[in-house]
Amino acid sequence: MNMHRRRFRYGIFIISAIGLGAINLIWLIPTIRTSRASASVFALTVAERIHSEINTSLEEVLSEESSAAEDIAREPARSNIILQRVLTQHSLFATLALVNNVGKELVRAERGGFALPQDLRDQSKNPALYLALQGTPTLDASQFSLAANPVAVVAVPVRRNGEVNQVLIGEIDLQNLVTHIRSSSIGDGHAYVLDRDGFQILHPDFGEMLQHKNFILRPIARKVLIDGVIADGLAPEDGYVNEAGVATFTVGVPIPAVHWGIFVEQPRAQALASENQATLLAYGVIVLSGGLLLIIARSSFKREKLARRQDELLQENDRSAKMLVRRDIELTNVNARLQELDRTKSEFVSVVAHQLRTPLTGLRWSYSALVGEELGKLVPRQKKILNDCLQATMQMIALISNLLNVARIEEGHFGFALRSQPLLPIVEKVMEQFKKIVADKGVTLSLVVGDGHFPDLLLDEEKISVAVTNLLDNAIKYTPPGGTVTLSLYLDAATVRFEVRDTGMGIPKSQTRYLFSKFFRADNAILLQTSGNGLGLYVVREIIKRHDGTVTVESEEGKGTAFTVVLPIKKTA
Repeated sequence: MNMHRRRFRYGIFIISAIGLGAINLIWLIPTIRTSRASASVFALTVAERIHSEINTSLEEVLSEESSAAEDIAREPARSNIILQRVLTQHSLFATLALVNNVGKELVRAERGGFALPQDLRDQSKNPALYLALQGTPTLDASQFSLAANPVAVVAVPVRRNGEVNQVLIGEIDLQNLVTHIRSSSIGDGHAYVLDRDGFQILHPDFGEMLQHKNFILRPIARKVLIDGVIADGLAPEDGYVNEAGVATFTVGVPIPAVHWGIFVEQPRAQALASENQATLLAYGVIVLSGGLLLIIARSSFKREKLARRQDELLQENDRSAKMLVRRDIELTNVNARLQELDRTKSEFVSVVAHQLRTPLTGLRWSYSALVGEELGKLVPRQKKILNDCLQATMQMIALISNLLNVARIEEGHFGFALRSQPLLPIVEKVMEQFKKIVADKGVTLSLVVGDGHFPDLLLDEEKISVAVTNLLDNAIKYTPPGGTVTLSLYLDAATVRFEVRDTGMGIPKSQTRYLFSKFFRADNAILLQTSGNGLGLYVVREIIKRHDGTVTVESEEGKGTAFTVVLPIKKTA
């Protein structure tokens, strides 16, 4: 009888143990899947962001070089200026070369200037040349040199009358793309990029990058580079043991345009930490429950004690549930805080610009007082140095003001306070600010006012002052000593028109249509004045547009430029 009872108890124990194991598997397996899926989603999100940033940079490079090739095709005599403009405006380019159909460089521009005739290279063995000669733009990262910075080659055809006889070949310094993967926050892991042949071309460690290792034998590399599919890290062959002997959890995303692959590698123990914790917890639960069942099977007389223990476990579970609720609330609060930080970050640029403008304005008045010898006589060398400081400070103030204006325009916060007032006093006040500048430069600044009684207009005095200041500043900046700048004011039937005309360098006719675009500067302006931001005329156009007016430009290279602003005369209630 006792034996039967013992067997019965053992049977109950075995059935209970199997049941507990099954119950643990019911929650453990989905938990492991969820953990791996979360690790995969996180790593793929990082990889997709890097993919987007690199792809955008490469598209901009290809677009800019294609645009330069079109400009060279239209104006071959300006090839030097076009190449230098691209190098000045786009930091990704290391060199640009115009090559004929047999691989001989006709001109090559570098960061330091143009190559001498004896230093021009032979590109006849460059495979990218022949693809471009067939009309196919190409980007090739295989031209990797251990003796210098790694580069990628972009070659685009130069078409004239439908034929390709020349190719524009640019070298991209791949170090400039490393920032996209270096800024990724992935714990102890990192991201890297392989080219189509499996060579490592981008890595956050520059020393690793220069070793140019080949990882094509890794199954995940072949899946991404050869098959062109996304590796989510969940397949058994996606992981590997890296050079440091660490088992990894890795995902990969292809960049189809250049046949590269982006890989995000993390230590497997770190990426799947929640999976390991869940497994340990499951083992713990099984051991604990098995012990309890053993106690029940062997010690039926301790049922009351077991009941108390069960109550304690229930209370512990209740505390755990409450803790989880608190953690959920904390995570919700953290998420709200992150959203607030994102909004704060967006406002940071505007606040910093405001904070910079105040001390810079103080510096400007201090330098002005020193240059004006209000605090004592200066020797010529001292006066020149202080005057240079004053000019640099004024340029920084102008840049910050334009950046703030552009930011406000784009955010819709560029408010206008229109009221009826005359235009002439505003113009005269702005011209007064330029008297010393034109005197120092040797440029004649004059005001011409047409006949008739000028009516009041609906104007925002501050914004109109900014527009007139930007127009006069441009005209004076690009007019040589001995030249003239004239501001004329005329009255028409239903409009008031003012014109800023100079005898400066003028603007190439082919580029006048881009003048009111953000950050655009004409080729000859870049060569004459390396400083400048290309924002002033964009701000002018937006201000005049908000006054229901128009601004146009007429220019002839070498003879001068005229900007004409037309403002409507409106009846006020």
